[in-house]
Amino acid sequence: MRQKLIDTVVSAARSVPSALAAWEAGSKSFGRDDDMSDVDLSIVVKDGEEHVQAMIQAFEAALPRFAPVDLRWEVPRPAWHEHWQAFYRFKAVSPLLLLDIAVIQKSSSNWLCEPEVHGTAAHVFFDDEKLLPTKRLDKAAHAETLRKAVDRIRVTSEMFHTFVEKELKRDRPMDALAFYQSLVLARLIEALRIRYCPQRSTFANRYLKDDLPPEVAERYTRLAYVPDPDKLLAHKEEALAWLRETLAEIGAPRT
Repeated sequence: MRQKLIDTVVSAARSVPSALAAWEAGSKSFGRDDDMSDVDLSIVVKDGEEHVQAMIQAFEAALPRFAPVDLRWEVPRPAWHEHWQAFYRFKAVSPLLLLDIAVIQKSSSNWLCEPEVHGTAAHVFFDDEKLLPTKRLDKAAHAETLRKAVDRIRVTSEMFHTFVEKELKRDRPMDALAFYQSLVLARLIEALRIRYCPQRSTFANRYLKDDLPPEVAERYTRLAYVPDPDKLLAHKEEALAWLRETLAEIGAPRT
């Protein structure tokens, strides 16, 4: 079923005159795909919204040949990555088999295919202008992004971590938990990623076992699961101390 879905979409994309490239992204790019993996497809077209819309119309017209669409969600634009993106679920097909597809204009500065970040686009269906190999991580720009991230993490974590204690004292354990997750844990995982896998510093809790040393992933996971409100403050103090240690270890972020 998975291959049939891919073949359906790629065949439709290839028929669009403005189509320039298409490849399978996501877990496939890292060789980590399994029977539960989504189909993550990226398609590049010539510049212009009309070319984006022509591509959408082409593959959406073809999807019923695979299976009727059960649910469709289009990512509101402007999206963080600049592109048009949508997700599809199908009738009479496992709900685990989703189609995640992005349509990218040629001049975009972010094709989501830099191998240092997104893995190797090994399953390239077509690339008419041989552009995919030219897409590499801008190391200087990324180093500056990491430097700013470290400064932001250091200041905001020190300023706001007390919100956890404040809400516990107010007997608002859910508020305290939310602040722990957003103001301490979120900054901790970003710092750990900058420390151990800086190219994927924005991937948050995804792929922890793949991107972090096993003992680091295990410790972070333990801190993420708070068994009851009485344990929350201790978790916060340990996470904050670890965050401070990690920021000290990072020093000048590397790429």
